[in-house]
Amino acid sequence: MKNLNEKHYRCIEMLCQPDANITEIARELGISRTTVYDWMKEPIFKAELDKNEQEIKNRIHHTFVLRLPAAID
Repeated sequence: MKNLNEKHYRCIEMLCQPDANITEIARELGISRTTVYDWMKEPIFKAELDKNEQEIKNRIHHTFVLRLPAAID
């Protein structure tokens, strides 16, 4: 895999959802479950997935920190 395409990015987006389900992701993208798992092993795909997951964690952390003072009061 040299570059990611639209299906890869859509798959990454779906994998980052809290209720991610490989079977449903594969069905919606018109690919096999094996393909999803193969993509997840590819360094470029894995790096983008990790980046997206970290961005989500950072947003959650930021939101938590912003709301903490009000919760303490």
